Amino acid sequence: MRAPTPANLAWSNIGLGEISLQRGQAAQAARYFDEAVRTAADYATALAARAGRIKAEAATSSPPVPDESARAFISQLDKVILGGRKAEIEQTIVSGELVNFAKAIVGSQPEVWQTQVLRTEQIDATHMAVDVNLNVKQLGREVSGRPVLILARVGNGWKLADVEYFDEVR
Repeated sequence: MRAPTPANLAWSNIGLGEISLQRGQAAQAARYFDEAVRTAADYATALAARAGRIKAEAATSSPPVPDESARAFISQLDKVILGGRKAEIEQTIVSGELVNFAKAIVGSQPEVWQTQVLRTEQIDATHMAVDVNLNVKQLGREVSGRPVLILARVGNGWKLADVEYFDEVR
């Protein structure tokens, strides 16, 4: 008998999470979705599992409260991005990372950049995953989606280290 693949395990947990949500068992659904996230099988399962987990946690009587220091950093990042100053943007990003992201922000100054923190998750002692809703208007084009921002602790504060799983919605 062959062992199930990570994708099979992730989709199974996503399905069980959906069933649990339909039955009104939000806490159990959140556990299934969380397991699917940890499996990290592929892009599609990661998007589905993360979205399901946020939905399930919101349906519980006490959803997890996002980390306040991460929320404050994201708020400051929004202001810096809207300011459009290269030096300030680069100060919010881990050195050597997201070079093209920074260039794109400076080169096509966004008219709107609004980030809503949905969930935070400590990855390790120095990294945090932050699920967000992002609404952007840049060069007359509006885009929204749910990226996962990876923050790295540098000194006493956070810096943006990566942008993962951007699920764009128009």
